Amino acid sequence: MSKNCKRNTDAQPRSRRPTGRTRGAQQRAGERGSDEIEDGYRSGGGSSPRAAGSGVDNTGIGYSGLGGLTTGYQNTALGRNSGNTITTGYNNTIAGWKAGATTLSTGNGNVLIGNSADVSSGADTNETVVGGGATGNGSNTVTLGNTSATGLFMGTTKVPTETSTTPTVGAGVCWKTTTTLGTCSAGTWPNCTTCI
Repeated sequence: MSKNCKRNTDAQPRSRRPTGRTRGAQQRAGERGSDEIEDGYRSGGGSSPRAAGSGVDNTGIGYSGLGGLTTGYQNTALGRNSGNTITTGYNNTIAGWKAGATTLSTGNGNVLIGNSADVSSGADTNETVVGGGATGNGSNTVTLGNTSATGLFMGTTKVPTETSTTPTVGAGVCWKTTTTLGTCSAGTWPNCTTCI
């Protein structure tokens, strides 16, 4: 260290600086939940940041993130209004501005990524939705993209996703029936005329 530089020993290390509210052993009587991290105005507690409830192990970061929780637990939400309609739902992972902010309420095990991404029903479980403005298709489903998405690709190869017999699903691949893939034997992709 240069003799002209003085080390600042009074500053608190960055990793120890408090951010937001962390609740655990120091929880006061009447506070909502325990072992919670909330950072952002009205995060984790509805209209009052410390509303009564019994949820535990929740993390809400952003204005009103997880703002409607009552007894929900083990939810993680990142982004303004993310997960703010969850009341008793649990084990949900949400990231994005207003993701899970319209429909999700009592469901569990959902993953929502993207601004305004949401489940199709408030009680859905194990639903994964990825994409801005994307809405899921029900419990136990994976939805990639919103209604404007027109294809799914792995690198430069289009993944078969169509449910019609129109043979246009990928290079050399076509739909033989609505549930069976075949090989393009006449014409070239994407204008295959015969699928065997």
